[in-house]
Amino acid sequence: MDICDFTDETTDMIDCMCLTCQRYIRDYGYNRKGICKILSNLLRICDKIKGTKQKCALSEIIFSKFVTSEGQKLLEDNAHLRGITKQKLIHFYNIGGHFHCYLWYRRIFNERIPIL
Repeated sequence: MDICDFTDETTDMIDCMCLTCQRYIRDYGYNRKGICKILSNLLRICDKIKGTKQKCALSEIIFSKFVTSEGQKLLEDNAHLRGITKQKLIHFYNIGGHFHCYLWYRRIFNERIPIL
């Protein structure tokens, strides 16, 4: 039986040798399933957190996943996710005034954040 090492608790990349993860690595050049699972887990945790400071701290962890080579490849492969990520960072920066969103936008997309 082939069991994946990624669980609902996984928040960091791991080397999983299951057939599914290995197929994603072979097909995409990175473990697309793994990074999607990690982002999904982090977003689920973010939904449960109360308080702006804690959400901001977790959002920095989430956005840091997009700076990795796997995260960059995921954004290149998925235009919808790329658009949503841009929208969220722009919104948080322009509406919420969170300066760290400007920094993450610059790191992830290598361009200045649009000002609304």
